[in-house]
Amino acid sequence: MEKVAISLEKINLDYDEEADVLYLSFGEPREAKDSVEVEGRFAAKRGKLSGKKQVWRCPACLVDVVLPFLAPEPECPRCRRKMVSMLKPLVKNGEITSDLPKASEIREYVLEQIGKMPPST
Repeated sequence: MEKVAISLEKINLDYDEEADVLYLSFGEPREAKDSVEVEGRFAAKRGKLSGKKQVWRCPACLVDVVLPFLAPEPECPRCRRKMVSMLKPLVKNGEITSDLPKASEIREYVLEQIGKMPPST
């Protein structure tokens, strides 16, 4: 399977304040052609990229790569550095599996990530 790198510059954000929903689109928004209506609800068709996935992020340049869950650890397609897995289990069989970060640690992490983002144009 081919690796996919997504630059933060190509993510469009649209916030619906009334519904309190943040919509993300990668590239220009377009009509959904891979969805079907099942019992009055919309669902994505399965088959193109089905199966469990892992999201990998380059801590240096923030490029994300999505691969099948059991694929080997990739290197960053932009800077060739080691990537880190972003999806980690927090709850298993109803039990918390690891210590959750404090709010101050989450804030520090987010500010660090924001500092690595390219300036907006």
